[in-house]
Amino acid sequence: MCQAVAVAALVAALSGCGNSDSFHIEGTIEGAPTMNLRVAYYGDGALKMGVTAVLDGKFKYDGASSEPTLVEIMDNDYRTLAWLYAANGDELECTLRRNNPYAVTVSGSDDAARFAQALSDNAETLQGASWQRRNSVISSYVAGHSDDVVSTLMLITAYDSAHDPYGADSLMAVIAAEARPAALVSGYSYLLGSVVGARDARRVLPIHYVARADSMATFDPSRQRYALLALSDKECGRPDSIVPALRRLARRLSRGRFAIVDFTLDADTSMWHRTVRTDSATWRQGWCAAALASPGIDRLAVPSLPYFVVVDSAGCRLFGTPSVTAAERYLNDKIIPDIK
Repeated sequence: MCQAVAVAALVAALSGCGNSDSFHIEGTIEGAPTMNLRVAYYGDGALKMGVTAVLDGKFKYDGASSEPTLVEIMDNDYRTLAWLYAANGDELECTLRRNNPYAVTVSGSDDAARFAQALSDNAETLQGASWQRRNSVISSYVAGHSDDVVSTLMLITAYDSAHDPYGADSLMAVIAAEARPAALVSGYSYLLGSVVGARDARRVLPIHYVARADSMATFDPSRQRYALLALSDKECGRPDSIVPALRRLARRLSRGRFAIVDFTLDADTSMWHRTVRTDSATWRQGWCAAALASPGIDRLAVPSLPYFVVVDSAGCRLFGTPSVTAAERYLNDKIIPDIK
């Protein structure tokens, strides 16, 4: 009997030890839903994605990355539910709220727990305040924790770099080198560098896309004097703001001298067709299989969706903004008077 008890105790002890070649996440979602989750993270130079089931609010997920990584947990429609910081050997336990990705609690790792606490302490502001207020919160945090990897995690998940890329670039420079590991920030820094530095100098090249009739089409800057490239997905409030603005512009602008190309970057063509079904668009609409990584789209250095880019016939980028209101104002003030 004593030998059996000893063996059982050894098995239990071994099963409680983390696997140093992977990380393990166990989670609870408030409200006890039964659903699917999508999980995405960068590990060993590649984007890794997986799907796991939630049963009565409980889920588990195993991943692996030789360097600590940022794990994004999404629902089946790609809405972010939480960001977790994970490293091989971690056994993380978390609690998520579906209506606020910042209201998360995590245990099992000091860095992961402190990151979750920093997000949770500011959850209401990060979820509901203006982008200026949100960015102010992150700036204050970074200023007080410049030697902490949590500052890097806060910056790349919660700072609105679409509205203030220069501020994001400055904050990244404030964080100590040892607190912003290359494996964690290389993709973010590359994109931010493109936005802040070389964005305006990169010519827009022809972009091949799938048109509404499921035929192939090409946007070529040289075929019209100016063009507006609108990039969004079904989460961007298209019916409320984007489509009405595009409809107003389409009525005012000559198709021969100006083009509107409305790229909806949903996950697949069926989702895209559902997104644009009720648009009644008179402008060009398209879908690109690789979304922001699609050839031509990747040169636009889009920091977030939605995003709007105005180009001329030489492919020179004249204006870029995450605001459809700002794009419409720019066209009304600068472009329409020039081509009337």
